[in-house]
Amino acid sequence: MNITNFQINCYKACHRNFDKTILLLASQFETNREIIRITCFGSATEKSYVDKISTIRQTLSSLYTEENLPLFSYIVQPTAHADEVYAEVIYLNDIERNLILRRKKLQEIPYLIVENEFSSFLFIEGNLHADFDATSREFDPDLFQLIESIFETEGFNIHDIVRQWNYIGHITSSTNEIQHYQAFNEMRARFYDKTNWIQQGYPAATGIGMCMNGLLISLIAFTSKSDNIRIIPIDNPLQVAAHHYSQSKLIGKSIHNLHATPKFERAKIILDKSCGICFVSGTAAIRGEESMHCMKADSQTRQTMENIYFLLSETNLKQYGITDFSTTLISIRVYIKHMHDFNLIKSEVDKHWPEIPAIFVQADICRNELLVEIEGVVKLSHVPINTHDT
Repeated sequence: MNITNFQINCYKACHRNFDKTILLLASQFETNREIIRITCFGSATEKSYVDKISTIRQTLSSLYTEENLPLFSYIVQPTAHADEVYAEVIYLNDIERNLILRRKKLQEIPYLIVENEFSSFLFIEGNLHADFDATSREFDPDLFQLIESIFETEGFNIHDIVRQWNYIGHITSSTNEIQHYQAFNEMRARFYDKTNWIQQGYPAATGIGMCMNGLLISLIAFTSKSDNIRIIPIDNPLQVAAHHYSQSKLIGKSIHNLHATPKFERAKIILDKSCGICFVSGTAAIRGEESMHCMKADSQTRQTMENIYFLLSETNLKQYGITDFSTTLISIRVYIKHMHDFNLIKSEVDKHWPEIPAIFVQADICRNELLVEIEGVVKLSHVPINTHDT
């Protein structure tokens, strides 16, 4: 399987009627191509969320058969305009010979397997735990148990997760003196402790707020039988690895005295001899393990991009034996804490990455002082060495 056989496009639409907004959005999709997943972003209340999910499902069902219905989710992260909805769409490029797509469900949770005889991707999108505030008190791991059941059914291990998105309701709020982000970190740590991450490292990940209660998880897992494919966790020397943060960075009381650090890598690369894909975790203006809290939004944005540039630099990748590969950023998401910084941050990003498909949404970030967080997907392409002197 060509591990870069995916393309990511971003779309937006706006209408005061949500049904028409989704129709306008879906009309932009390339329905003649195989869509892996659709991640939508916009506003909702606790009461309207279910109706909006139903509208998206009905619209997609009018365009696709049940056998070809893409995975989808709706993330309650508003855009710059109250009635606007963004969509990030992952397409599968030309289907290769012997490539199989299997769309399945377990306990009404849809998921997708994309595989050939050597490698498999597993996609889970929008798995929601609506009672996450109760999790802060009771530590109920039902959501992760369901993910584990899907993995067991399909022959995947927990350590096969290469990318995970964790949308945490009111992420910096606390219930019974337990911060929601810290509660999530401890839930995730208990789930991850079921397996061994030493060889492949933790997943790339984003832990970000959403403007409704609950916890929503999406993920990509990957496994391969080919000796030519490597899975490589990437650190950034400018930043302390999140799973090595000191206890002073963990906020609020702990559940069961775990005091768990965030279990993710700065990036995760899947690489074969000719190409690769890199998932860049949610990145902010942090140096070492300290937030650059004195910086304004535009300065934090620049430093965040500097962190990503160095993460992907030839100097850094060389430490992992990755040489003779070019890197191309193919999509980004930009999470903005305060809407009044929206234009300032977008302008800064557009100066550096004007042509890259991008999502810009409002979302709370895991530290109060951080104003912006950026994640991305990067394509790696082998650059043949010219053996002839010129």
